[in-house]
Amino acid sequence: MLAYNSSVHESTGVTPAIAMLGRELRLPLDVQIGNPPGREAQGLPDYIRETRERIDRVHELARDHLKTQQRRQKCLHDRHAKESRFCPNDRVWLAMPRRGKLDRGWEGPYRVVEVMGPQTYRVRHHERKRRTLVVHSGRMKRYHARDITEQPDVGDQSVRGGTTRRQEHQTLDAASPPSSEMKIGRSTRRRRPPGYLRDYIP
Repeated sequence: MLAYNSSVHESTGVTPAIAMLGRELRLPLDVQIGNPPGREAQGLPDYIRETRERIDRVHELARDHLKTQQRRQKCLHDRHAKESRFCPNDRVWLAMPRRGKLDRGWEGPYRVVEVMGPQTYRVRHHERKRRTLVVHSGRMKRYHARDITEQPDVGDQSVRGGTTRRQEHQTLDAASPPSSEMKIGRSTRRRRPPGYLRDYIP
């Protein structure tokens, strides 16, 4: 924590220590070398006044730096951003905050009830119809329903008369009588000594 609180933050341009306490932290190197020359002890009223003024200047500097960083980060985000448009009655997935690693991050389907702005929509869950949510398009993804009709397995189909190989095997198994010579037992394996014991003479 000492390294974090004494390091300059990228967004604010100042250290967390001076933003909260009005002064920089004393690092182990400062304790070993000592205070810089010219720094004299101050009285408590003067120290409080100067600390308050220093905090005000630091906060003003941090606010200006934050505005600059916000514009820069917005430009970086907009480079890869894609605009999403939804219409009323469209079905969408809705991103939900995950409470754990295995928790699902998307819930739905939701139905778009109203377009409230360029990127703001009012949606309603298909089961919880009384409750509506106002969400940003960044949390929405278009919903595509799955085709649940059962399709026959392509690998099981045969070219003869539409019958499957599975049905042919079942027919052959039912027609052939069980063999009396067939023995059911546990499989065994042949044990071989390792190669380095071939020249061993007991």
